[in-house]
Amino acid sequence: MKVCCTTIFTILALCMPIIGRADATPFKPDVHIHFIFTDGMKYAIIDSLYILHYKYAQEKPDTLYDSKENEDPYSEVNLSYYNQIIRLHGRQPYTFKVFMHMNNEWVESPWLYNYSLWADYRLTVTNNRLINSTRFFKTSWINYFIALFITIGSELFVLFIITAFGRLNKRIMTYWIIFNLISHPILWTLIVYTPINVLNGEWVVIGLESIGLILLCRKYISPVPAILLSIFLNGVSFIGGGILYMMFSVPC
Repeated sequence: MKVCCTTIFTILALCMPIIGRADATPFKPDVHIHFIFTDGMKYAIIDSLYILHYKYAQEKPDTLYDSKENEDPYSEVNLSYYNQIIRLHGRQPYTFKVFMHMNNEWVESPWLYNYSLWADYRLTVTNNRLINSTRFFKTSWINYFIALFITIGSELFVLFIITAFGRLNKRIMTYWIIFNLISHPILWTLIVYTPINVLNGEWVVIGLESIGLILLCRKYISPVPAILLSIFLNGVSFIGGGILYMMFSVPC
């Protein structure tokens, strides 16, 4: 078992340079604002667009993006019906709203809340306002289930190796699938809607899954090994899963 763990950690360490260059993993900012134009807005003329940060709400807009003076490197977009996405490359606003000057009128979005490094916000453009139509996990359901299956698959693969060469009962694998189906949506909800970041969220998951192992699998594993197993498996999915998600996720 020690040889197995050492081999897996070595592989993950060698993959760290890939993670450092990745743009779509949980380790780097990757926030998009996707504008959905209704058919009636197909030929709308957009003069300018601003993103207003909450702390500057009583002052002039915090110009994270300005379509007139695109001096900030936060996006490169000429927004129109055919080109609908702004990507925020650098600093991520926690609370913000979007103002758009369109057809000689200003329209604005409701306040948007961003606690994670990655998110896909969706704003439906009408003739008098911007409607927040962002999905629950702030990404597509396809990407969410890709992330879920990658998490379960990578952890089960490692757990299978441990049970095959170690002394763990294989019934733990069934319980582990159940734990993942419960903890994964909890993790995504925490990192999307609360100030808890991905790393701290992983510790919440480790705690939940450790408690599950201790309570339901006490016949097969003692408390301390249960906690260590949870830390190890979540470390594998956190690093290795991030790489796989970068490879297999689809554009929102």
